Amino acid sequence: MYKMGKWGIKGARGEMMKRRILLVFGLIFIFGLLLVNSAFALSKYEIREIVGLRLGNGLYKANVSREDSNLYLVHEINGRRVSDCYVHTKYCYEYGRRVDVFIEITNQNSNYSIGTIYF
Repeated sequence: MYKMGKWGIKGARGEMMKRRILLVFGLIFIFGLLLVNSAFALSKYEIREIVGLRLGNGLYKANVSREDSNLYLVHEINGRRVSDCYVHTKYCYEYGRRVDVFIEITNQNSNYSIGTIYF
């Protein structure tokens, strides 16, 4: 007959049950980390041009809305409201109204790509 202890049943059976419980909680924790990590992963897309505003090289926080295929209207950059500013992207399929994004300008004078937008 088994005796009851602090963790339940004492002996080999109790040790095995503790290991199983710890394994289940460990798996739940790892799955939670993977889920949170995938939820906060940023999607990045190439920026072809920015119309209506001249930005130097650097990283900017912006608020954008999708207007058309590969065309986003910029509402504000680094907390300052802007008007008539558009970002033209390549193969960007993100939909949203007033979405916070990061814009990284790396090569202002390039004809191919001037930077990256992170959703």
